[in-house]
Amino acid sequence: MEQFYKDAYEEGKKVNLLIEPEDQLNVAINLLGMVEQTYEEFSHEILQFYRHYNNPVPSFIKRVNSDNLIEFGMYFVTGLLSE
Repeated sequence: MEQFYKDAYEEGKKVNLLIEPEDQLNVAINLLGMVEQTYEEFSHEILQFYRHYNNPVPSFIKRVNSDNLIEFGMYFVTGLLSE
């Protein structure tokens, strides 16, 4: 697996620790909705997401682009929902 996708998976696992267990599914659904938006909309939404949890946006997210946005979301959400 490419390092970028490993990073997305690991970041999802870290975010899992920030949210309440009962909110995990809703957060996952919202994140999957984000990756269906344009890249510009995604960029704004992911920034707001991290601000909501008072967490800095990881630097690797700067490598997300319109070509890898869907795959990023899949790996991130997989990490988020893993235990």
